[in-house]
Amino acid sequence: MIRARYDAAQTTRENVRHWAMADSYSADQSASLEVRRKLRERARYEVANNSYAKGIVLTIANDCFGTGPKLQVLTEDVQINRQIENAFSDWSQAVNLAEKLRTMRMAKTTDSEVFAVLVANPKFDSLVQMDVQFIETERIASPQDQYNLNANDVDGIRLNRLGIPESYTVFCLKRHKLGSWNESYF
Repeated sequence: MIRARYDAAQTTRENVRHWAMADSYSADQSASLEVRRKLRERARYEVANNSYAKGIVLTIANDCFGTGPKLQVLTEDVQINRQIENAFSDWSQAVNLAEKLRTMRMAKTTDSEVFAVLVANPKFDSLVQMDVQFIETERIASPQDQYNLNANDVDGIRLNRLGIPESYTVFCLKRHKLGSWNESYF
């Protein structure tokens, strides 16, 4: 008879302190609004003040996006393919897409989440006047989060019955640190 066990499931004198804070809370219980905010603040501080952490974050962003996405259209019309690819390249350079994607990846690595929205930008001298606008993580929130009145509204993200995001509550901030509860929706 073979007896097997997991070392990580054993509590001994040597590891009792290591496992002292382990609990059986769900991910939602463990990652409350306050816990996420504190982790985000500390992660930002660490990346800003630790060259190793900053280097890791930059490496991840550069490896993911490099010089930016390149569109490859594969229709039967080679000339149309090239025109569409060139138009996308021109647009992505006009909006500085590669830098924005790298910035978003850095925020995802550091803050654990990132939000952006496509907006019309009439300042572009182009057929496509679409731009990528960042939304700071702190702006996605629900004023009732501390009371959690609606189970389908999780920290500013409204979920359908399947748990898929339907809309986001984005607050307009007059000053940082959730200074105003003026709502807008995307």
